[in-house]
Amino acid sequence: MASQRTRRGLGYGHEPPTAKTALPPVPRPEGKELSVGFFSQAKWRLFDWFVLFGIGGLILAIVVPNFIKARASNHSHRTCIPQLRMIQGGVHQWALENNKPLTDTYSLDDKAILAYLRGSVLPKCPQGGHYSPGTNLSDLPKCSIGGVGHTL
Repeated sequence: MASQRTRRGLGYGHEPPTAKTALPPVPRPEGKELSVGFFSQAKWRLFDWFVLFGIGGLILAIVVPNFIKARASNHSHRTCIPQLRMIQGGVHQWALENNKPLTDTYSLDDKAILAYLRGSVLPKCPQGGHYSPGTNLSDLPKCSIGGVGHTL
């Protein structure tokens, strides 16, 4: 009979378990549920969830204000350097197109150089500094504030 089930595609591939071949039931401790996963070790009570979210809230209360403060303090320093790079790139492009030697001097008030900058306007330092040209084309432009975040 089992061979007919297998041939017809209805069977199990082997004899169905009987009382003699079936495995004995697995003994379980009283009051414990059989579950799979991370939360299977113990039942999580409402108090456990409060402790978990309390610790998470404490960590966020420490991390978020420090992150916001660090981001706000670094923002003004980071915006001056890209503007100095933009000035340097515009000056170098102007010098290449006009065949200027590296020993030539330049002025940031020159309209021919300002045409190579965004909006044809010299950008401003976010902390109120002023940009000045280098001594010649090979020297970098400078911010009057100087220091970290204001020099290339």
